[in-house]
Amino acid sequence: EEALRWQVALDLRACSAAISACVYPGLWAQAQQLLQTIRRLQLRPDAPACNAVISACESASCWREALTMGAGFVQDQLRPTLLTLGAVARSCGSASHWTPALTQLLEAQKNDLTPDTVLLAACFEACSDRYGGAPMRLWSQLSHAGVVTIR
Repeated sequence: EEALRWQVALDLRACSAAISACVYPGLWAQAQQLLQTIRRLQLRPDAPACNAVISACESASCWREALTMGAGFVQDQLRPTLLTLGAVARSCGSASHWTPALTQLLEAQKNDLTPDTVLLAACFEACSDRYGGAPMRLWSQLSHAGVVTIR
């Protein structure tokens, strides 16, 4: 905000670095404000900047905001990465919201991404609190549906 008032020429790297600094203290609101600043400066956010906002939401246990940010990739004409989907799934799963966590597997398939161990572990963890042994059954169903492959 202050940068806009002083008409300081910020570049995407500087904003992305500032967003990344918000991740571990869980300063999700500040990270989102910085992302909005990028947009107001008519810069196009990149995946690392958006992923950093999602990670800040995750570290602050703000699963709804992480989910909204993940869906917002379309707004910024970005394609989610496995890092994006894993962070959203972890955020939702840590709050015991298994349905949106599992939706990230479908997002991976829709974006031609092969789920990695981080994404799968986040989805299994989201299910384990509620369903006990269900993650192994889920793995079997996803494997048969072609969503994941065993290598």
